[in-house]
Amino acid sequence: MQKGIGDSQKPVKIIPCEKAAIRYAVANARPGDLIVDCGEAVADAIRTVEKYLSRERMATSQPDSVQAFEAKMMN
Repeated sequence: MQKGIGDSQKPVKIIPCEKAAIRYAVANARPGDLIVDCGEAVADAIRTVEKYLSRERMATSQPDSVQAFEAKMMN
């Protein structure tokens, strides 16, 4: 995949662990961004996203810092 990116001037971050990559992508996405997961473990990816969304909903109902929220997601 990196070879296909070529000499892109945009920063590239390679995260071999699919769950960690999903967490990173969701945590760093901005409104309007599209996240595409091309992994093989679809059921695991869906559970990871559902877990993230559940935690995000809890975080938005209670004031919490971004750093603390991201720390929760990394556990």
